[in-house]
Amino acid sequence: MELIEITPGILQVPARLRNTHARAHAYILTDCHAVVEPAHWPPVELDWWVETVRRFEILRIILTHHHMDHTIGMQELQDATGIEVWSPPRGAPTEFTPHQKYRIDRELHEGDVIGKWQVIDLPGHDYTQIGLWDGRSALVADAIAVGTGLPVDLRASFRRLVKLDPEIVLPAHGAVFLDHTFEFCARLMLSGLL
Repeated sequence: MELIEITPGILQVPARLRNTHARAHAYILTDCHAVVEPAHWPPVELDWWVETVRRFEILRIILTHHHMDHTIGMQELQDATGIEVWSPPRGAPTEFTPHQKYRIDRELHEGDVIGKWQVIDLPGHDYTQIGLWDGRSALVADAIAVGTGLPVDLRASFRRLVKLDPEIVLPAHGAVFLDHTFEFCARLMLSGLL
């Protein structure tokens, strides 16, 4: 597994595409000692994550929503490290969110602050999905996953992100948007794809 520095303070652990259960990028936010969605297939990647949690002095896992490709392995990582899980509330189990045994230590809601990051609601892909915003970068999870979720809410989340005008957009799937390139792409998507 690799680490890519996106910008000082933000590291990406790219999705492992050959791993059918952990196809979402994870992000380490070093300023607030957090890792966002370190999905992994235990026990294969568990040791790497335990070492990474220790190396970066990670205090919390942040989940943006509870779909399996973002949460698989959470209980094992939590058991191995004692790390807290912070997330939006869980909804009822679905095929994408089977019964998950990890413990939620803190529920996150719009306006909560974690270090320099503010929690923002980004529904659409999942009705409780959240993102993180630091005034420059937006960590958006699956809010820009075109073709999945509720179109009306996805449009609203796209519009909200365009208004924020992030310099950097960090999605769970696909390429990172740098240098304000998201606005152009989002406007194209809003005009035709959603």
